[in-house]
Amino acid sequence: MWNVNFSVAKNFSLRENVQLQLRTDAFNALNHTSLSGLRTSLNDVFFGQLLNTQGAPAVQLNTRITF
Repeated sequence: MWNVNFSVAKNFSLRENVQLQLRTDAFNALNHTSLSGLRTSLNDVFFGQLLNTQGAPAVQLNTRITF
């Protein structure tokens, strides 16, 4: 199971003591599906199957003002 996260940020100086940061974060950037939920009970009708997936990709945009 592995995951790739990616961030890009740019800082701007608006005034001497005021900074603006624009940032983009991408979680699970390569869209790899992580399988889980392996059924190991011999009496289970879903024996040997992976029933859960995790890791939908998400993108987050941020703006930050520091003064």
